[in-house]
Amino acid sequence: MGEIHQRDPTEVIRLETKAILRNNESRKYQLFRLHIYPENIETVPKDIIANVSGVIPQVMRVPKRLDEYSPSELKEFPKLFDWPEDYHVAPLSPIAMKLATKNSK
Repeated sequence: MGEIHQRDPTEVIRLETKAILRNNESRKYQLFRLHIYPENIETVPKDIIANVSGVIPQVMRVPKRLDEYSPSELKEFPKLFDWPEDYHVAPLSPIAMKLATKNSK
């Protein structure tokens, strides 16, 4: 491995990556897309550095929980229908009970 590293410092990493990848048709394309640069960050082209980010973007925003909505937001939320007066519902969960008591104040 020492003589390979003397010829091309990136070849050792490339060979190890090739050994780890499965032997299928996509392997050569994955190796083609692998960018390895010797030494330090100064040898990496500026266009590649511009595409590097330390943060993975969030796919979807996190929805608000029911207890995070204000009473005015809950009142403004459109209803599909109104429940009949004689309709009996199951007991509320502890979170819903807390929200119901907070809204009634």
